[in-house]
Amino acid sequence: MVELLAVHDGVYWAVQWNLPQIIVKSDCLQVVQAIGSLKQGSSHMDLLVEDIRASLWIFEDSQVSYVCHTANVAAHFIAKLAISYTSNFCWFEEPPNLIVETLLESV
Repeated sequence: MVELLAVHDGVYWAVQWNLPQIIVKSDCLQVVQAIGSLKQGSSHMDLLVEDIRASLWIFEDSQVSYVCHTANVAAHFIAKLAISYTSNFCWFEEPPNLIVETLLESV
């Protein structure tokens, strides 16, 4: 499941940057429920979920919540934008103008 991999990679990235808190919002209810569940399994997806859960304990504060697809427009825009770039980039303060415009439109 692509959404599960995206959450895993995002949490891993936040751990690598030693961020004190993380807020994960996903429009995939199955992923949010799996992370919040106490169920353990042995599939590849279950192992990813367990790794995410363990990583979330590293943060002083962490939240994982569901948002409806229409409220997640900015995240999908950023994902599509990232596909078009050949190198990695990140920002810590003010996002690029294209992203600011998308965020403002989604409010």
